[in-house]
Amino acid sequence: MANGAIYQYPGLSMKGVTDPSVIEMVTQFSAHALGALQTPGEETNIKWAEGLAHSNPAQLGDEILKVPIDLSRLDGFKEWSGQRQFRDTNLSAIALSSRHFDDSVAIDVNKAKRGLFGSWPEKGAELVQTGRRTLPRLIADLLKNGKAATTECFDGQPLFSTTHKIDPFGKAVAANQQSNYKAAYGKFSPATFKSGRTLMRQMRGLLPEPLGLTPSLVIGPTHMEDAFEETLDPMKIIAANAAGTAADSLLTRGKCPWALCSQLDTDKYITDNPGKHLWFMVSFSLMNIRPFESLETNGGVPEIKILGEESEFCALHNKVAVVADQYTAVAPAFYMTIIRFEET
Repeated sequence: MANGAIYQYPGLSMKGVTDPSVIEMVTQFSAHALGALQTPGEETNIKWAEGLAHSNPAQLGDEILKVPIDLSRLDGFKEWSGQRQFRDTNLSAIALSSRHFDDSVAIDVNKAKRGLFGSWPEKGAELVQTGRRTLPRLIADLLKNGKAATTECFDGQPLFSTTHKIDPFGKAVAANQQSNYKAAYGKFSPATFKSGRTLMRQMRGLLPEPLGLTPSLVIGPTHMEDAFEETLDPMKIIAANAAGTAADSLLTRGKCPWALCSQLDTDKYITDNPGKHLWFMVSFSLMNIRPFESLETNGGVPEIKILGEESEFCALHNKVAVVADQYTAVAPAFYMTIIRFEET
């Protein structure tokens, strides 16, 4: 409860809100924000990122969070040897450094006091929806820049590398290396999907045998839609030809969901090679084993502060303001769960 009114939106705080009309405006703002929060995000520019990151809860002030990467989780139980061997859960660690994002809106205080809100309360929903796009945008940046050294994984290699270490503490010899970056792979087709699926299944953890990962999602820039539909869509309308017959023998249909990511349209490979095929194959086969680790304060919901008619801000600017802050971070994690494919 604040200033005599109840606000349910998490992370909402107020300063100097006392005028009845301003309280009504803030109540409507909070209702719109809460409504957007309770509605699943269906925006096409974020849905592709669902499940790509394992989320780590954090509190405001957790600017850096150490996330243990326990590779032994990939290999399961070991045969009893006569005594217990306690594994170190801090085999490796990712440092997630939170990044501060903000958005702010304001309305003339005299309009607010006269009840002339207009569409201003709807900004509550807009801030929630905008906040939902932050983490996907950061994941897209890593996908686009994943060949650069700045995207280093726990083995010291970039996110997408042909020389990833299977054992991060072993020597970088051929027997201890595997690739999740496939250049000159050809166009996306039933043949390249099936061969890529085989590569995914052959990715290893620490033990000699493969992890047996299966593709859970294929992602690409927007011009990949036709290629994805032709190869993976479970349904297809087959029109009869001149002879009155038609056939479709694509056994890959329905084998894997696919999604488009508009942010990938600016991947350097695409801008340098317009129209060429680029796609990512991702596996969610193992529980909580994801390509990325993420940090989001307040459950990813923006922290919102309303500066009312009696606040210092209003005294200086003659406006009622909404200030939204978000603290988010993402970093590469289990590289073996994602493979990048380029046509040439």
